[in-house]
Amino acid sequence: MNSKTQKISNINQEKESFLNINQQTFTELLTFIDFADERLNIGFVEIKFSQDRDILIDALLEHPDCNNIQFEILDFSDPSLRFLRDELVTALKQINIQQNKKLILLITGLEKSIGIVEEYPSVLTNLNFVRDDLRTSIPHPILLFLPDYALTRLAKYAPDFWAWRRKVFTFKTNRKNLITNSRNIIFSNNTINNLDSQKKQARIEQLLNLLNEYNTSPDEKTKNDLLIIGNIYNQLGNTYQPLGQYQKAIIFHQQASEISRKIGERGREAISLSNLGIAYHALGQYQQAIIYYQQALEIYREIGNRQSEGNALGNLGTAYDSLGKHKKAITYYQQALEIYRDIGNKQGEGNTLSNLGTAYDSLGEYQKAITYYKQHLNISREIGDKEGEGMSLCGLGNTYNFLRQHEEAINYHQEALNIFKRTGNKLEEAITNFNLGLSFKDIQRHDDAMEAFRNARKLYQDMGLDKCVENCDDAINILENHV
Repeated sequence: MNSKTQKISNINQEKESFLNINQQTFTELLTFIDFADERLNIGFVEIKFSQDRDILIDALLEHPDCNNIQFEILDFSDPSLRFLRDELVTALKQINIQQNKKLILLITGLEKSIGIVEEYPSVLTNLNFVRDDLRTSIPHPILLFLPDYALTRLAKYAPDFWAWRRKVFTFKTNRKNLITNSRNIIFSNNTINNLDSQKKQARIEQLLNLLNEYNTSPDEKTKNDLLIIGNIYNQLGNTYQPLGQYQKAIIFHQQASEISRKIGERGREAISLSNLGIAYHALGQYQQAIIYYQQALEIYREIGNRQSEGNALGNLGTAYDSLGKHKKAITYYQQALEIYRDIGNKQGEGNTLSNLGTAYDSLGEYQKAITYYKQHLNISREIGDKEGEGMSLCGLGNTYNFLRQHEEAINYHQEALNIFKRTGNKLEEAITNFNLGLSFKDIQRHDDAMEAFRNARKLYQDMGLDKCVENCDDAINILENHV
């Protein structure tokens, strides 16, 4: 069998599988199509993935019961779509309506403009407003193909239009497409940190839909299914975490950990334990974080994963540093540093040198701190790590501030600030502005200090970090009263 024949065979098998698991719903949809009058009738087809939607539409086009039907597929996948009625009217003018056939419009892609997180999307607000006019302007049956979340939002934000529904036809997902979509969604994880908060919320919706599909599937869960479900839990935790929703992140990481333990995936279990440690660390529950970091460390040593062992040691160091146990933190950092140097991980080596600088700063051993920060700076420049370079410059600025060498501190802070502006790291830009303000204040450069504090305040405010905004306000008030 050649590759073209094999591909056709696979497509036919997917179609057959999809129609078999949705036989009853497909029959109901055919009945709706048969009895729909040649006037506005609205049916909603709830279908999660585009592959399944395309299979369903092909099945309708090819079905013998639909020989007297003229299906017209209208794709409205423009995310900026606002006026669906106007687009439909324009599309109708371009359709050559066949005699003795009933015209039915199949609408796809509308979920793009409906969106996932924003309130009152324009397309639904307008659709609700023009509902009554649709009877005369679109005198034909309509089938809207939408995933479940889009239908939920349509019912919420266009309730008058939703009230016209004749039927919702819910189709289950073809198992092969479910696995394919799982992989596509899961393996896009490397972009999470680059997504804004709205896109992170959209990703959470995708993952929750995927999880619901697996959890409601009547099939017995295979090991591969459990691996995918565990991955989804981990991804949900990783996406909630940068949104500051740590309790939700913890719930999903715990579920991922339990699944990995159940199926004997020690490496994945360790990843979940590490993520739990990070979440508890962010909540300020350092002792709890240490428990999870330690459990992860033991597994990484057991399976011989040196890279992750170094990461776990670094995490333990950071947790002990946060507890004020700086000497103990240093012992963990030194162990991590030895591993990173042994395996040639320059990035890990640089980050650990920076952590050592921070620990020695806390102990008041400023010359040692400077030595480690400068080593980090050299490595960051060597490997082109601009973020690392900015962090090491920040550390040097803080240390020289502790030493009361404010001009030197200002130079390092300004150099760091320029880097963070170029890289777009708003949080570090805000922190550096605040530290720069402190340095200016100490040498009586009040105007410069005020500007730096105000810059920091605006950045914190844009990020919704209210506590940091309050700190800036306090610094500004002290400065204004002093002047």
